[in-house]
Amino acid sequence: MCSLTFMTRPANGRPVDSPTKSGLRNMARNSTTAANSPILTISSYNISSLIPGIYLPGEPMISEDEELDVSLERLFVHLSAQAAKPIFDVERFEAERDTVSQILDMLSQRTQELTPSIALASKLQFLKSLFQEMTKYTDQLRHCSHLNVRGARLLYKVIEVQIQALAFHDSRGNLAKQDVGYAEKVKRLTERLYDWGEKFYKLPDVPKDARALFNLSFGKAESALIFLRGSLPRG
Repeated sequence: MCSLTFMTRPANGRPVDSPTKSGLRNMARNSTTAANSPILTISSYNISSLIPGIYLPGEPMISEDEELDVSLERLFVHLSAQAAKPIFDVERFEAERDTVSQILDMLSQRTQELTPSIALASKLQFLKSLFQEMTKYTDQLRHCSHLNVRGARLLYKVIEVQIQALAFHDSRGNLAKQDVGYAEKVKRLTERLYDWGEKFYKLPDVPKDARALFNLSFGKAESALIFLRGSLPRG
Protein backbone atom coordinates (compact mmCIF):
# COMPACT_ATOMS: atom_id res chain seq x y z
CA MET A 1 0.00 0.00 0.00
CA CYS A 2 1.50 3.32 -1.04
CA SER A 3 1.21 6.26 1.30
CA LEU A 4 2.10 9.91 1.14
CA THR A 5 4.10 10.71 4.24
CA PHE A 6 3.45 14.04 5.91
CA MET A 7 5.81 15.42 8.53
CA THR A 8 5.08 14.32 12.06
CA ARG A 9 5.50 16.41 15.17
CA PRO A 10 6.99 15.20 18.46
CA ALA A 11 5.76 16.35 21.85
CA ASN A 12 7.56 19.67 21.61
CA GLY A 13 5.58 20.52 18.48
CA ARG A 14 8.58 20.93 16.17
CA PRO A 15 8.33 18.97 12.92
CA VAL A 16 10.83 16.19 12.42
CA ASP A 17 13.39 17.10 9.74
CA SER A 18 11.16 19.95 8.67
CA PRO A 19 12.45 22.56 6.23
CA THR A 20 11.54 26.19 6.58
CA LYS A 21 8.35 27.55 5.11
CA SER A 22 10.34 29.46 2.48
CA GLY A 23 12.32 26.29 1.73
CA LEU A 24 9.12 24.37 1.08
CA ARG A 25 7.77 27.08 -1.19
CA ASN A 26 10.95 27.16 -3.23
CA MET A 27 10.97 23.37 -3.40
CA ALA A 28 7.46 23.34 -4.79
CA ARG A 29 8.48 25.66 -7.58
CA ASN A 30 11.92 24.30 -8.38
CA SER A 31 12.19 20.60 -7.54
CA THR A 32 9.61 19.24 -9.97
CA THR A 33 9.86 20.24 -13.62
CA ALA A 34 8.54 18.10 -16.43
CA ALA A 35 11.45 18.87 -18.72
CA ASN A 36 14.33 17.55 -16.61
CA SER A 37 13.03 15.58 -13.64
CA PRO A 38 12.79 11.78 -13.54
CA ILE A 39 9.43 10.07 -13.79
CA LEU A 40 7.25 11.00 -10.84
CA THR A 41 6.94 8.33 -8.15
CA ILE A 42 5.20 8.16 -4.80
CA SER A 43 8.52 8.13 -2.94
CA SER A 44 9.93 11.10 -4.86
CA TYR A 45 6.80 13.07 -4.04
CA ASN A 46 7.26 12.67 -0.28
CA ILE A 47 7.92 16.21 0.93
CA SER A 48 9.66 15.42 4.19
CA SER A 49 12.30 13.20 2.58
CA LEU A 50 13.35 15.61 -0.17
CA ILE A 51 15.34 18.27 1.66
CA PRO A 52 17.09 18.32 5.03
CA GLY A 53 15.77 20.18 8.03
CA ILE A 54 16.81 23.82 7.89
CA TYR A 55 15.63 26.37 10.40
CA LEU A 56 15.99 30.12 10.31
CA PRO A 57 15.95 32.01 13.61
CA GLY A 58 12.49 33.31 14.35
CA GLU A 59 10.79 31.67 11.38
CA PRO A 60 7.46 30.12 12.38
CA MET A 61 6.87 26.41 11.97
CA ILE A 62 4.78 25.42 9.02
CA SER A 63 1.31 24.16 9.76
CA GLU A 64 -0.32 21.03 8.39
CA ASP A 65 -2.39 23.23 6.09
CA GLU A 66 0.81 24.75 4.74
CA GLU A 67 2.30 21.31 4.17
CA LEU A 68 -0.82 20.36 2.24
CA ASP A 69 -0.62 23.61 0.29
CA VAL A 70 2.93 22.83 -0.79
CA SER A 71 1.93 19.28 -1.74
CA LEU A 72 -0.80 20.65 -3.99
CA GLU A 73 1.53 23.28 -5.42
CA ARG A 74 4.21 20.73 -6.27
CA LEU A 75 1.81 18.54 -8.20
CA PHE A 76 0.34 21.56 -9.98
CA VAL A 77 3.80 22.76 -11.02
CA HIS A 78 4.62 19.30 -12.33
CA LEU A 79 1.45 18.96 -14.41
CA SER A 80 1.45 22.56 -15.62
CA ALA A 81 5.04 22.27 -16.81
CA GLN A 82 4.05 19.26 -18.91
CA ALA A 83 1.00 21.01 -20.33
CA ALA A 84 3.03 24.06 -21.34
CA LYS A 85 5.42 22.15 -23.59
CA PRO A 86 4.84 22.77 -27.34
CA ILE A 87 5.25 19.05 -27.99
CA PHE A 88 3.28 17.17 -25.36
CA ASP A 89 5.08 14.11 -23.99
CA VAL A 90 2.31 11.53 -24.23
CA GLU A 91 4.46 8.61 -23.12
CA ARG A 92 5.68 10.42 -20.01
CA PHE A 93 2.19 11.48 -18.99
CA GLU A 94 0.89 7.95 -19.46
CA ALA A 95 3.80 6.55 -17.44
CA GLU A 96 2.94 8.87 -14.55
CA ARG A 97 -0.84 8.72 -14.81
CA ASP A 98 -1.43 6.06 -12.15
CA THR A 99 1.01 7.74 -9.77
CA VAL A 100 -0.64 11.13 -10.16
CA SER A 101 -4.03 9.53 -9.61
CA GLN A 102 -2.78 7.92 -6.38
CA ILE A 103 -1.29 11.19 -5.17
CA LEU A 104 -4.56 13.00 -5.84
CA ASP A 105 -6.45 10.35 -3.89
CA MET A 106 -4.09 10.76 -0.96
CA LEU A 107 -4.30 14.54 -1.09
CA SER A 108 -8.08 14.27 -1.13
CA GLN A 109 -7.99 12.06 1.95
CA ARG A 110 -5.61 14.46 3.68
CA THR A 111 -7.87 17.37 2.81
CA GLN A 112 -10.86 15.62 4.37
CA GLU A 113 -8.86 14.89 7.52
CA LEU A 114 -7.68 18.47 7.97
CA THR A 115 -10.86 20.32 6.98
CA PRO A 116 -8.68 23.03 5.40
CA SER A 117 -9.54 26.46 4.12
CA ILE A 118 -11.80 27.03 1.13
CA ALA A 119 -8.72 28.14 -0.81
CA LEU A 120 -6.98 24.80 -0.31
CA ALA A 121 -10.13 22.84 -1.14
CA SER A 122 -10.46 24.91 -4.34
CA LYS A 123 -6.84 24.21 -5.21
CA LEU A 124 -7.43 20.50 -4.90
CA GLN A 125 -10.56 20.69 -7.03
CA PHE A 126 -8.76 22.60 -9.79
CA LEU A 127 -5.86 20.16 -9.67
CA LYS A 128 -8.26 17.26 -10.18
CA SER A 129 -9.89 19.10 -13.08
CA LEU A 130 -6.50 19.83 -14.67
CA PHE A 131 -5.51 16.18 -14.45
CA GLN A 132 -8.84 15.04 -15.92
CA GLU A 133 -8.51 17.43 -18.85
CA MET A 134 -4.93 16.39 -19.54
CA THR A 135 -5.97 12.74 -19.38
CA LYS A 136 -8.79 13.35 -21.85
CA TYR A 137 -6.55 15.15 -24.33
CA THR A 138 -3.81 12.55 -23.95
CA ASP A 139 -6.28 9.85 -24.94
CA GLN A 140 -7.26 11.97 -27.95
CA LEU A 141 -3.61 12.37 -28.95
CA ARG A 142 -3.04 8.65 -28.68
CA HIS A 143 -6.10 7.99 -30.87
CA CYS A 144 -4.99 10.63 -33.36
CA SER A 145 -1.50 9.15 -33.61
CA HIS A 146 -3.05 5.97 -35.00
CA LEU A 147 -5.10 7.74 -37.67
CA ASN A 148 -3.75 7.06 -41.12
CA VAL A 149 -5.58 9.88 -42.89
CA ARG A 150 -4.65 13.16 -44.46
CA GLY A 151 -4.57 16.00 -41.94
CA ALA A 152 -3.97 13.81 -38.88
CA ARG A 153 -0.70 15.59 -38.06
CA LEU A 154 -2.43 18.98 -38.02
CA LEU A 155 -5.25 17.59 -35.90
CA TYR A 156 -2.64 16.35 -33.43
CA LYS A 157 -1.14 19.84 -33.18
CA VAL A 158 -4.54 21.41 -32.56
CA ILE A 159 -5.21 19.00 -29.69
CA GLU A 160 -1.83 19.97 -28.25
CA VAL A 161 -2.96 23.60 -28.30
CA GLN A 162 -5.88 22.67 -26.05
CA ILE A 163 -3.42 21.17 -23.57
CA GLN A 164 -1.14 24.22 -23.72
CA ALA A 165 -4.09 26.49 -22.99
CA LEU A 166 -4.46 24.74 -19.62
CA ALA A 167 -1.01 25.98 -18.60
CA PHE A 168 -2.15 29.63 -18.58
CA HIS A 169 -3.78 29.16 -15.16
CA ASP A 170 -2.32 29.34 -11.69
CA SER A 171 -2.80 26.68 -9.04
CA ARG A 172 -6.08 28.26 -7.95
CA GLY A 173 -7.55 28.02 -11.43
CA ASN A 174 -7.24 31.74 -12.12
CA LEU A 175 -5.65 33.06 -15.29
CA ALA A 176 -1.95 33.67 -14.69
CA LYS A 177 -2.02 37.07 -16.38
CA GLN A 178 0.86 38.36 -14.26
CA ASP A 179 3.27 35.73 -15.57
CA VAL A 180 6.07 37.11 -17.70
CA GLY A 181 5.26 36.79 -21.39
CA TYR A 182 1.62 35.79 -20.85
CA ALA A 183 0.24 38.03 -23.61
CA GLU A 184 2.98 37.15 -26.08
CA LYS A 185 2.59 33.42 -25.48
CA VAL A 186 -1.16 33.61 -26.06
CA LYS A 187 -0.57 35.61 -29.23
CA ARG A 188 1.97 33.14 -30.64
CA LEU A 189 -0.21 30.16 -29.80
CA THR A 190 -3.18 31.80 -31.52
CA GLU A 191 -1.13 32.52 -34.63
CA ARG A 192 0.04 28.92 -34.80
CA LEU A 193 -3.50 27.62 -34.38
CA TYR A 194 -4.83 29.69 -37.29
CA ASP A 195 -1.82 28.74 -39.41
CA TRP A 196 -2.54 25.05 -38.86
CA GLY A 197 -6.23 25.60 -39.54
CA GLU A 198 -5.45 27.31 -42.83
CA LYS A 199 -3.15 24.47 -43.87
CA PHE A 200 -5.74 21.84 -42.96
CA TYR A 201 -8.59 23.45 -44.88
CA LYS A 202 -6.40 23.62 -47.99
CA LEU A 203 -5.79 19.87 -47.93
CA PRO A 204 -7.61 17.89 -50.62
CA ASP A 205 -9.37 14.58 -50.09
CA VAL A 206 -9.70 14.78 -46.32
CA PRO A 207 -12.21 12.15 -45.10
CA LYS A 208 -15.46 13.60 -43.84
CA ASP A 209 -15.03 12.08 -40.37
CA ALA A 210 -11.51 13.49 -40.06
CA ARG A 211 -12.71 16.93 -41.13
CA ALA A 212 -15.53 16.84 -38.58
CA LEU A 213 -13.10 15.84 -35.84
CA PHE A 214 -10.73 18.63 -36.81
CA ASN A 215 -13.56 21.17 -36.82
CA LEU A 216 -14.55 20.11 -33.31
CA SER A 217 -11.01 20.24 -31.93
CA PHE A 218 -10.20 23.50 -33.71
CA GLY A 219 -13.35 25.12 -32.36
CA LYS A 220 -12.51 24.11 -28.79
CA ALA A 221 -8.93 25.32 -29.09
CA GLU A 222 -10.08 28.59 -30.63
CA SER A 223 -12.62 29.15 -27.86
CA ALA A 224 -9.96 28.53 -25.20
CA LEU A 225 -7.60 31.06 -26.79
CA ILE A 226 -10.37 33.63 -27.26
CA PHE A 227 -11.05 33.31 -23.54
CA LEU A 228 -7.35 33.80 -22.76
CA ARG A 229 -7.10 36.82 -25.06
CA GLY A 230 -10.27 38.31 -23.59
CA SER A 231 -8.54 38.62 -20.24
CA LEU A 232 -5.89 40.92 -21.69
CA PRO A 233 -6.21 44.72 -21.50
CA ARG A 234 -7.36 46.37 -24.70
CA GLY A 235 -5.07 48.57 -26.67
